[in-house]
Amino acid sequence: MAEQIGAQLSSVGSWDEFIGARIMLDPEGAIPEDERHRLDALPSSMFLYGDRVPIDYDVDQGVGVVRLRLKEGQARRLNLKDLPTFDRPVRFTVTRGKHEAVRASSLDELRQGLRSLGSVHRARVMRGGRRPRRR
Repeated sequence: MAEQIGAQLSSVGSWDEFIGARIMLDPEGAIPEDERHRLDALPSSMFLYGDRVPIDYDVDQGVGVVRLRLKEGQARRLNLKDLPTFDRPVRFTVTRGKHEAVRASSLDELRQGLRSLGSVHRARVMRGGRRPRRR
């Protein structure tokens, strides 16, 4: 792929030319058909605790990984026995609304990341996102 892109950009001499350059990719030529079918057959989601959880496929430090996008409540209840067996390492991402996501490479790291959340945020999650009552 890099060679295809490099060849198409070889005549580019300025930023404006780069912005205007049309880059064409040919995945059929770069990836064998049987490999494309195998990759297309990988699941894009799974059921966990009654909810559908998105599964992303990524490359982390040169290694193909599965990334599960979890809600905070799912992540707090998560046990390894609840996960299917994957053919590659599993990474976790916990989405937290407007807050920064918690990312982890293991279940222990995930639990540590969830423990480090601020107590105000934890209290709000326990109350279902509501602010404290005024007295």
